[in-house]
Amino acid sequence: MKRWQNLAAPDDPDSYYSVDRLWPTPRGTYESTDQLTGTDYAATGAGAVSYAWCALTTTSRKEYVVDSAKIWQWGSPGFTDRTGGVAIGSYPFMTQYGDITICAMGNSTATVKATTATGNFSALAGAPKAEIFVVQSNAVIAFNTDTSPDGWAASDVGDYTNWTTGEAASGRIIHTPGPITAAVPWGNDVIAFKANAIYRMIYVGGVVKWQIQLIYNGIGCQALASGVTQNAKYFVVAGTRGIFFSGNYDPAAGSPAGTKATSYIYLFDGASAPIRVNPLTQIPEGKMTYDPTYARLFVQNANGTGAQYFCHESGAWGIDTASTTGTAPVPLLGDLSAHVDAAYLPYPSSLPTMYEKVNANNITRYEHTTQPAPVAARGTPFVQTSRIGKMDQKTKFSRVTPILRRRTALSGGANTASCTADFYRERDDSSTVVSKTVAEATNRHRFDVTQEENYGQFKVTWTGADVEIDDVLVVTAPGAKE
Repeated sequence: MKRWQNLAAPDDPDSYYSVDRLWPTPRGTYESTDQLTGTDYAATGAGAVSYAWCALTTTSRKEYVVDSAKIWQWGSPGFTDRTGGVAIGSYPFMTQYGDITICAMGNSTATVKATTATGNFSALAGAPKAEIFVVQSNAVIAFNTDTSPDGWAASDVGDYTNWTTGEAASGRIIHTPGPITAAVPWGNDVIAFKANAIYRMIYVGGVVKWQIQLIYNGIGCQALASGVTQNAKYFVVAGTRGIFFSGNYDPAAGSPAGTKATSYIYLFDGASAPIRVNPLTQIPEGKMTYDPTYARLFVQNANGTGAQYFCHESGAWGIDTASTTGTAPVPLLGDLSAHVDAAYLPYPSSLPTMYEKVNANNITRYEHTTQPAPVAARGTPFVQTSRIGKMDQKTKFSRVTPILRRRTALSGGANTASCTADFYRERDDSSTVVSKTVAEATNRHRFDVTQEENYGQFKVTWTGADVEIDDVLVVTAPGAKE
């Protein structure tokens, strides 16, 4: 099984050196990423899209897009203004309480709610102003409130409008310093984050109401690379086997000043120490969503340069470096199933819906492309092997064969493949001794490369094809002694 680990040791036989437009599967393979088709819809007066979210009610599905001045509800098709005169915060954050949609507008802007499937938003009287709201144990819990950035408040159980009596409670998390940056329901608990700590909140009732436990100190959820703490609440998502979140940053990757640093992505099971799942890959910060069908994390780059994918069942990363449009579309967040945050439409193996503003009177909605996808939408997926060879002996390279499970021509596609073969004298050389492009054999899906050198590295690219690949077989023989 090949695993993509960017900057892996160049002769590591268990890693691809690079891939593009491919995502990992639980089967241990890579397959072409699904793509999105964008359609413009009228949204008179729309500003820059900052947030998109969806959830199921008891009778329907809600889907909202928030810009700098309005809350838009997606219909089928088209957008309806549901702002209702409420003030829009800079970093909105929604949650669903039964059929009630609650939107945090920040700890300095009033919290709002929509009580019907097609109604406008209005102020949620009595609720705290907050950066984050989650639902757990039939109560609504607010974090990073107007009382204190490390403060929390819980509604009465069964009543989202009551924040003062019954089981309502409030307090602060001060065992470690700093504001609460993110929170997510997990099983019967709420897992709350600071930039350097993780806490568990459990509803226990009685005098205590909510018990708070420090469960890890030293790693937390943060968004310091962008300089905006409020972003961190978008950088956490509950999966089927744990919680993914964005933690520490590599400041060296943030040079020159103003560029995005590399984030560390962690998987936390609620009890053990968080495990970094990108020890070698470079991941810019971005909003996270999760596909429970394929156990796949989706990280949309905040700088609009594409997306990364991680499948924790195979332990492999994939990537799509191409931005959908050249700007930064906003992925649809929300909770579509019982215990996982799933921002995916009900298609198997699909990207989330995404939104962006094209001009002042339109919002573009990107949806899953029906198969077979147009050639222009799919791009050219490739895999690139690590460097193969020995330092003390030449190697005779004769053949490169991708081991494919699927290779299907796309609509109007040429369904062709090519191989770039690069050869190096030393394992760490940056310059090639020989570089050649090898055509695919006419009778088999293979590439006949004839070269003798210390190290070889091979990049196979497909055009007009939907592929699923297991591995790349490189046929070699001992060459001359050094």
